[in-house]
Amino acid sequence: MSYLMAYTDMSHSIAVNLFPTLDNAPRLRVLDLELVALYDTPRVRLPETWKLTEICLTLKEAGSPSPAPMLPLVRQLSSTLQKLLMDVSDRWRPRPAFAPFIHLPKLTELTCTRMGNFVLEHIAAPKLERLVIITNEYSFPDSVFTHLRTFKALSELSLVDVIWDADSLLSTLRALPTLTTLKITENAQEIAQQCVTAALLSGLTRGGVDVDGVLTPPNPTCPLPNLTTMLLALFKCETEEEAELVAPLRTMALSRPPSESIDDAELRPLDVFGVVYAASASHPATPSWRGGLKAVP
Repeated sequence: MSYLMAYTDMSHSIAVNLFPTLDNAPRLRVLDLELVALYDTPRVRLPETWKLTEICLTLKEAGSPSPAPMLPLVRQLSSTLQKLLMDVSDRWRPRPAFAPFIHLPKLTELTCTRMGNFVLEHIAAPKLERLVIITNEYSFPDSVFTHLRTFKALSELSLVDVIWDADSLLSTLRALPTLTTLKITENAQEIAQQCVTAALLSGLTRGGVDVDGVLTPPNPTCPLPNLTTMLLALFKCETEEEAELVAPLRTMALSRPPSESIDDAELRPLDVFGVVYAASASHPATPSWRGGLKAVP
C-alpha cells in the first residue's frame, strides 16, 4: 500500500494516535487526511514507523484558536516529507500564536489553500522548488507572504486570488533570483487588480529597452533575472474605455521579449508569456508568445 485516504472527527479528542492498526506499513508514502473539527490542542500522532513523502492535510471546521494543533503532524514527518498540501476552512480565522519552527529539508512542493497559508511562516524549506498559494480573497498579514523570501531554491510560484501589495510583492520577488515561472490568477471580481497592478507591472519592466519607439525608464532593481515563463489570468478584460493595465502589460512584456530580441546577461528573456481573461477574450493590444513564437499586435 502506497496511498491512504482517511477522514476523522476530532471534535472531542484530546489525545489520539491515528491508524494504530496500520502501524506496520513500510511501503506507505502518501496520506490524504481530512479532519472534520479541531478543538483545544489535541495531540495527534501518526505511526512512528511511517516514512511518508507526501501528505494532504484538510481542516473542515473551525474551533481551535490557533493553527498550532496541525503542525505536529508536519513536524513528525519532517525528515521524509517532499510534498505538502495544507487546506484550512475559510470559516477559521487564524489568530497570532506561537508555534515552533519546522525544518523540512526534503520538501520540494508546497500548496497552501485558504487559511492553510498560515503554515508559510512556520517552516524552513531550503529545497522548496514549487509553491502554490490560494487564498480565496482573504487578506493575510504581510509577514506570512514575506516569509517566501527565505525559499531561496524556489523556481515556480503560483498565486491564485491573492491580495498582495505591489511594493511588498516586488521586494519578495527580488529575493527569489532562481524563480523561472510566475503565474498569477484572478477568479473573482473582488480580486481584480488586488495583485496584478500597474505598479507591479512597472516594477517587472526591464529598463532601457525600446518598446513601441520609446525607451523604458531605468530599472536597476528589476527582479527575477531568470524568469522565462509568465502567465496571467485576469478576471476583467480591459476595454478601450477602461484600459488601465493594457499599456503597462504591453510595455512589461515587450521589455522582456524572446531570446533573439535582446542581449542582456543580467535578465533572461521571457520564452513564454500569456494573458487570459476570465470574463472575455484578451485585449487586442496585449502580446503573447510561446517558445519564441510571438503574436504581437
